[in-house]
Amino acid sequence: MQNEQYYIIVKFNESDKLPKPTQQRSVLIKNVILNVTEIVTYTKTGWSKDVKTAGDYSAIHNFLKNRNNHTTSDWNCIGIRVIPTI
Repeated sequence: MQNEQYYIIVKFNESDKLPKPTQQRSVLIKNVILNVTEIVTYTKTGWSKDVKTAGDYSAIHNFLKNRNNHTTSDWNCIGIRVIPTI
């Protein structure tokens, strides 16, 4: 995810419920419960030097290079409706 200042990486412990890299890249996931294991943020101006893991670097790098020039959406977008539970 991203906002005006940050790239936000949300990590789940049940990645088998998410689309694989070889599957459709823009999808809406409905009716799935995933536990968030970690949320990592990087500033947009310094993310490449501050990145903690190769996976985080790859996530941001692929997001940036896979811009979809045909519509207003980005490739590799996953729509997630979030309902927090305590």
